[in-house]
Amino acid sequence: MKGLFRILAAALCLTAVITLCGCFSDPVYRYKESVDSVISVQILRVGENEEILADNVDAGILSELQGLKLRRYLNDPVTIIAGLVIRVNYESGCYELISAQCSAYYNGKKLRYEHCYFDWDEFEVLVTKYIAPASV
Repeated sequence: MKGLFRILAAALCLTAVITLCGCFSDPVYRYKESVDSVISVQILRVGENEEILADNVDAGILSELQGLKLRRYLNDPVTIIAGLVIRVNYESGCYELISAQCSAYYNGKKLRYEHCYFDWDEFEVLVTKYIAPASV
C-alpha cells in the first residue's frame, strides 16, 4: 500500500511540475527580425477575410507592444490569427503577424506560429489607438 501511495504522490508531483513548466512569463515580445529592418507596419482585421484598417502605422506601436503583459503557454495548441492583428513587414520580404492570442512569422517559405498571449483588453486598446476613428 505504501508503494502505491509513493507512486501516486510522485505522479502527482510530476504532473504539477510539467503543468507549471508549460507556462512562463516573458517580460517583452521579441520580434523575429531587427526592428531596424522594418519597412512598414499595418493593422488588419482578420476574420473570413483580411481587411487593412491602417497602413503605414507609426513604428512607435512596436515599442508600445513590448510594454504589454505577455504570457507564453508552451503546452497549449496554437490558436488562429484572428481579430485585430499587427502586421510587421521586413526588408527581407518576411513578415510577422501579431494578435492578442498568438503570433506567426512568415520566413519566405512557411508560416510558423508561436504561443503568446497578450492581455486582450490591453492589446485592443493599443491597436485601436493607431486606427483612424472611422475604421474601428
